[in-house]
Amino acid sequence: MTQMWLKRCVYEFAEQHPKICIDLDVQNEKINLVSNRVDVSFRLGDLIEQDWIAQKLWSIPFALCASRSYLEQHQPITHPEQLVHHRLITVNNDSQWKLVNQITNETFDHPLKFQFTSNDVLLVRDAVIHGLGIAWIPTYYLH
Repeated sequence: MTQMWLKRCVYEFAEQHPKICIDLDVQNEKINLVSNRVDVSFRLGDLIEQDWIAQKLWSIPFALCASRSYLEQHQPITHPEQLVHHRLITVNNDSQWKLVNQITNETFDHPLKFQFTSNDVLLVRDAVIHGLGIAWIPTYYLH
């Protein structure tokens, strides 16, 4: 998220407010914002702390992706239920992918077993490129 979206916002903010000092700590870990003296936090996903105030800034489209070599070596996928028979790759051990058929609105959100997990989405993308399996990642990492 930092490389794709946040850095532009931070640079623009810094230019507009040159007297404000910025200490930008980029990490994937969920930290205690109060004890770590964090004034502003940007997070992907649902709000965990129910007593915090949050504002949705944008929606991030995701896509299932696999390399051509992986797809050529495995059974075709015609329904999300078939994912359980494939090698799956995820970011931050997200054990459920909430998939929605855009035409029928049918949802699939069953727990899945992952063979490869990383907290780095670029590493997950590279694992997909190298044919290690199927991942559900933001589409902006696919270009």
